[in-house]
Amino acid sequence: MITRKKNYATALFLLLFVVGGFLWYQNSRYQYLISTPVDPTDSTNISFVIKKGSVLNDIAADLKEKNLIQDVGAFK
Repeated sequence: MITRKKNYATALFLLLFVVGGFLWYQNSRYQYLISTPVDPTDSTNISFVIKKGSVLNDIAADLKEKNLIQDVGAFK
């Protein structure tokens, strides 16, 4: 019985470790994507117009198409 509880505790610890590592990775990736310019050497001002009624997916796709963001998922 003690061995079974120990196995459950070990499995729970490993699961929490894997989930925690995954969440840490996702947060690090997100922070990198939102804080790093697509082209740090380009200081050109770019005008971007969002049309009334546009949905988030369309705006994100347009920004990605114009190379203004690195990742559509991070924008959302």
